[in-house]
Amino acid sequence: MATAEIEEGPSEAWLFWERGEAHAEARRWKDAIADYSSAILVEPDEPEFWISRGRVRYHIGKTGLGEEDLGRGIELDPEDDRSYAIRGECRSWWCGSRDDAVADFGRAIELSPLTSSYYYSRGIVWQRLGDLSRALEDLDEAVRLDPEEASYYHRRAIARLYDGPEGSPLEEALPDLEEAIRLDPDTSWYRQERGYIRFCQRRWADASEDFAKQDYRHAAKNFPYLGATMVVWLYLARLFQSRPGAGLGAVQDYFHWYLHESAGHGRGDPPGVKLERWPVPLARLVAGEIDGQQLLTMMRLVLARPGLVECEIETVEEELRECHFVLAELALAAGRRGEATAHLRSACGLPRRNPMSWVVAHHLAVMPEV
Repeated sequence: MATAEIEEGPSEAWLFWERGEAHAEARRWKDAIADYSSAILVEPDEPEFWISRGRVRYHIGKTGLGEEDLGRGIELDPEDDRSYAIRGECRSWWCGSRDDAVADFGRAIELSPLTSSYYYSRGIVWQRLGDLSRALEDLDEAVRLDPEEASYYHRRAIARLYDGPEGSPLEEALPDLEEAIRLDPDTSWYRQERGYIRFCQRRWADASEDFAKQDYRHAAKNFPYLGATMVVWLYLARLFQSRPGAGLGAVQDYFHWYLHESAGHGRGDPPGVKLERWPVPLARLVAGEIDGQQLLTMMRLVLARPGLVECEIETVEEELRECHFVLAELALAAGRRGEATAHLRSACGLPRRNPMSWVVAHHLAVMPEV
């Protein structure tokens, strides 16, 4: 429709902008930029055109040009809070610009102090900068201004779960997750985070229920091998629930989808390559395709490869600790406490951003009771 109107009157700047928005929504970035540029040529003093083009340029990695466009849009209307928020959002994607992002959201808040999303977005930036206290202050304010927005509670829970001090009780995040789920019961990843906490609490049936809500076909559609972690957690919860068959069925369903139906990254790889992608070997372990010794040997061979750089070594070491975590859980479920303790100690050192680390800490704390 926009194209038809442009052909009738190509000098109408807003028609170019509207078509540019349609292109951007369809991720046709080059066409979107072309239309925004046409709109600017016709009406160069309209800030919306510059802001829109700057946002798309930032999105495709042309940060310098994006900065210029966004800055020009703000110059044309320095009292528009939304423009500062958009630039803050763009800047928050890049580590080097996060302090500037905080300043942009601060200006947006000055201009519109009752807009909850600005506090929410600034809270996320504070979280990325490692300032949990300020992050929670902003997230608290976002919740206060809009107590019916589920994502605000979820983000506050995530800040406590993943960025809180080591050893802080996971239960502090549980009320926020419960509220997020109450407000938006269909968002599966809220339940995933709650499932981790319930697993730590040894509430196996509840954890299984939360993990069973995860849809790896959607969540892992771009990187299908990552869905393996989801079914591993479900299998372990079912195992402790004394329902290993139900857990194994989920793992087998995942393998069928992953090897035969999934698209995304690595779609054309042969099955042998797909089965080696991390964390798929963990799913193979719980499915009984490989045993613990084979898995550990495989990982140690990877670690021994010549030429690995430091970050690659750290990644493989973390994966090796994840192997020990799963082996510990399997041993615990079978009543082999000594073996479980040894694997848990070998799993120590997982970063807090990995929920397996929470379970390791909880199990080691109560090992005499387990």
